[in-house]
Amino acid sequence: MKLDLDKLIAETTGPSQYVLVLSPGPLIIFRHPMKARPRRPALRKALSALMKSFGLRERDVSGIECLLPEPDASDWSDPILKARYTSDRMKLEAAYAGDMDRYAAFRLYDWQNDHLVLIRKATR
Repeated sequence: MKLDLDKLIAETTGPSQYVLVLSPGPLIIFRHPMKARPRRPALRKALSALMKSFGLRERDVSGIECLLPEPDASDWSDPILKARYTSDRMKLEAAYAGDMDRYAAFRLYDWQNDHLVLIRKATR
């Protein structure tokens, strides 16, 4: 079952700097500034163009998920959750900084001026 892209964008829960796009195409992660979440129309347009570049349509996107939802205050009191969150964030930051072993199967994009800009191609 294919879902409406506008609905997927609207249902993405919680603020997150890193977002996973689920589709039958390449594995995609994009990041955006924490305080400047992409506007829905601009994100829809950018994702549609990106999918088209891979021979897919926007209806082929089956999900958009936050990779690192910001933990609420109660989560910070749990040392295991805090350590996991910190570790996952460090891995994503390392991948964006050029560590080719981190998230090697993913194409990494940055949200810049209402566009998704390729930072790194998948390395495997």
